[in-house]
Amino acid sequence: MNSSTAMLTSPSAARRLHLEADPWDAPVSTRSKFGDLIWLLDLTTPGQGPGSARLDWDFDLGDGLSFGQPRFSTLRGGLMRFVWSLFTDRRSGLDLTVGSVMKLSTAMRSLVRWMVKNDYVCISELTSAASEDYLDDLVS
Repeated sequence: MNSSTAMLTSPSAARRLHLEADPWDAPVSTRSKFGDLIWLLDLTTPGQGPGSARLDWDFDLGDGLSFGQPRFSTLRGGLMRFVWSLFTDRRSGLDLTVGSVMKLSTAMRSLVRWMVKNDYVCISELTSAASEDYLDDLVS
């Protein structure tokens, strides 16, 4: 079975892991599984280095905390599902490409740090009001 990121996210064969009950051992690339703390995606965009196709789910949150710690597993799992849905199940617009991962990773880290600082434990807690608070905090 071809488990390259391009194959796993192609419209004809997209595996909607974000909807599966237990996706953690399923491949997201030839080198990474859904539940890994680092996704090394298979880059097909010419001219981009391997770092541009890496999603690190175990980054520093400050105060001795790391997003890879078990206490953040609910939030991390929800975000993993959300990110995978951007590759395979966009409701409008184009699906995310592997070459866009670096920009997404930077934005996601900012959101996660804000969520942890404000005691959010799952992505479903992000209401319209919470989103406005986040945007206000970004500006200030």
